[in-house]
Amino acid sequence: MQAVLQAFFEEESSEASLINVLNRGGDADTTGAILGMISGALYGLEAIPSCWPRVLNSDIKDACRYQAGQLIGFWK
Repeated sequence: MQAVLQAFFEEESSEASLINVLNRGGDADTTGAILGMISGALYGLEAIPSCWPRVLNSDIKDACRYQAGQLIGFWK
């Protein structure tokens, strides 16, 4: 968790924070996911660099959209 918070407060953008925490290695997929959730909650979809979703496999992109929709519906 320390790496997540360090990366979050050291950088000036969500993109830079995510790159920072992922480049630290270790359990990068978990720390990246945690930081992504924090950034998403604070800054919304607008904080995701527009080039990132374009390179996702379409099946993965659809699965992410479906899961996000299910989560949103859960809290409504």
